[in-house]
Amino acid sequence: HIVVQLQTYADQALIAMQNARLFNETQEALQRQTATSEILQVISASPTDVQPVLQAVAERAAKICDAQFVDIILRDGESMRVAAYVGELGRPVGQALPLNRSTVMGRSIVDRQPVHVHDLQQAQDEYPRGSELARRHGHHTTLAVPLLREGRALGSILVRRTEVKPFDDKHIALLRTFADQAAIAMENVRLFNETKE
Repeated sequence: HIVVQLQTYADQALIAMQNARLFNETQEALQRQTATSEILQVISASPTDVQPVLQAVAERAAKICDAQFVDIILRDGESMRVAAYVGELGRPVGQALPLNRSTVMGRSIVDRQPVHVHDLQQAQDEYPRGSELARRHGHHTTLAVPLLREGRALGSILVRRTEVKPFDDKHIALLRTFADQAAIAMENVRLFNETKE
């Protein structure tokens, strides 16, 4: 009789853990969908100005990815410039940076694919400039997802954590969605301004 009771308790504990996991997964999915919807609302509200969209993307990315620092980097010829940011580490908006593969953001733009580094401070051989900046500013885990439009890299979303805590696949997927939305918003503003002229 005691064995049956213990088995029942074990089964109930397992069910409770599964329910908690499902609840958390549902909450996370709802949070991601809400953030995506909010960005779409900002896009529709600002057809002539991409800045509010980029700032909204940075803010949602920081919140959902649990990142202390987020920069939206735009390509400007052979340079990059910060267009929006979250966190006190954010660079001044408009500051020009060289576009090359020595930083995580630069590499994501040049290679047109996400770049995820678990501890940038320890990656000086692979990312010499990026690792130097990470040591100076105190961040570790870094992820950059490019803003792609018709095969061209328009920029990158750069998210950073102060601890070594790799991002999940769901974070990368969400940032790809945000990057797509930002790229579409940039293209919409460009087309709108062209038709005005």
